[in-house]
Amino acid sequence: MASGERTDRGAGDNVPVATVDAIGLNCPMPVLLARKALAKLPVGGRLTVIATDPLAGLDIPNLVREDGHVLVSQRREGDRFIFEIEKRAPAS
Repeated sequence: MASGERTDRGAGDNVPVATVDAIGLNCPMPVLLARKALAKLPVGGRLTVIATDPLAGLDIPNLVREDGHVLVSQRREGDRFIFEIEKRAPAS
């Protein structure tokens, strides 16, 4: 598992969840780490990405759209962008 990446189980619903800490990393690292973490999660798993790179506000939603996942939420807290992503099955 990459540095800054953590996988746990969601409370109560047993959904696998992972977190990518991309604080201080610039483009393209937040996207690359997010893609790598999503590849390890099963369909239905949740990924939280925390980034400070302003381009992440565009790049992460584009990654989610291009790869067919669901952007559950996106918010900004100070200089941090926080994304909640649900992994979906690849399109056939």
